[in-house]
Amino acid sequence: MRWLLLVSLALVACGGGPRAQVQSAVDVGDVPTALTAYERFRVSDGDDPALLARIAELMLYVEGSGDDADRQSAAIHELSLAGTAGRETLGRLADAGKVPALVALARTGDESARRTLRGMADSTDAFVRAASLLGASVEQDRELLLAYAVEPSSRVRQAAVSRLGDLAPDSDVRLLLEDRARIDPDAGVRSAAVRALGSFGVAAIELLRERLSDPVGSVRTAAVEAILRADREQARAIFAALLEAPPSVQGIEAARLLATPIDRNDPPTDADAVAGRTFLLGALAAADANLRGQAAVALSSLPGRAESGVALEQALAREPDATVRFSIARALMRLPGSEQAALAALRALLLGDPTMAGLQAAALLAESRDSDAIARLDRALIEPDPSFRRVAARALARDAMLPGHVAGALSDVDPGVRIAAAGSILAAHAAE
Repeated sequence: MRWLLLVSLALVACGGGPRAQVQSAVDVGDVPTALTAYERFRVSDGDDPALLARIAELMLYVEGSGDDADRQSAAIHELSLAGTAGRETLGRLADAGKVPALVALARTGDESARRTLRGMADSTDAFVRAASLLGASVEQDRELLLAYAVEPSSRVRQAAVSRLGDLAPDSDVRLLLEDRARIDPDAGVRSAAVRALGSFGVAAIELLRERLSDPVGSVRTAAVEAILRADREQARAIFAALLEAPPSVQGIEAARLLATPIDRNDPPTDADAVAGRTFLLGALAAADANLRGQAAVALSSLPGRAESGVALEQALAREPDATVRFSIARALMRLPGSEQAALAALRALLLGDPTMAGLQAAALLAESRDSDAIARLDRALIEPDPSFRRVAARALARDAMLPGHVAGALSDVDPGVRIAAAGSILAAHAAE
């Protein structure tokens, strides 16, 4: 009898041990208790990525179920980034009627989510009406899309005009889009209308050319892309003026697009490739640091990558701005023959730059388990600035595949850090 009692006590103790306590807390949806129990567990048994991922997934479910719209959206975004590891939880949130979860599933092609969203088209909530258009059929719901393209909510108008490009070459639709692109008070709606007009070909060129003078830069940039999609021949002539002007965001985008194949059957001419590359090389010396960084990234994406590497290494050697040095080094990492120059620049930033550029360099180097990079990221987890803590949590869990280093961030005072850490832990578990 005494022997049976001892066995029973041992079994109870085992069942009530740290691991079982974590699992029990997760099963009842108690995140704080699960985190406390996990800390006890890791002291005695070390980190368990799978167990930690269960807590992370629960945390994202709780945040995704909450009433704070920003936190709900952030949590659902992290679940969608986790791929199959977050799919079941996204489904639970969608079944509970959480619209951002339905949107995330609809964007993966989930027909059930699309149908559910379409059924919400008459909602009184503008966010829901905008989301419902993801489930709309442009042919069957043409009149709905046209009506929503002029309704009071800018969110709904933007969602509607984004779909209308699929109705090209319908001239009535084109005229409505031209109207939105020209006079809509919201820059997001104008940008969406401009992008949709790129599907209408030559008929939309004059309006798109006009939008290159829009007062908002994002609309001008959208017009550059839309012009090229509409007609490459006319784009060449229109872009010439941009490439003759001093560097600008629109000029850099025009140069990149001009020198990039639209698809395998439509490569740029030699003259286009030379013109685009020449402009980007000149933009590496622009007075504006942001333009220099944008030009570096654009140049690294072009064919003829070895030639780009030489120019970028020279630009890196003379670049005074830490953020631009990081952009150039990251671009060089993708170019054959330039990896050593990139690594040297990243290590210099890691060891000598206390700003976000140095932390981003650490994040890149952490992918190869660089010990200095990991140490820098660990220190950043206790930085006062939550944006530093978010970057560090993502890099340690998702890039360095060290989710155990981020367990403490699940208790961070900042909800954004907690959500980013949870998403990165779950993504790391999915990758393994």
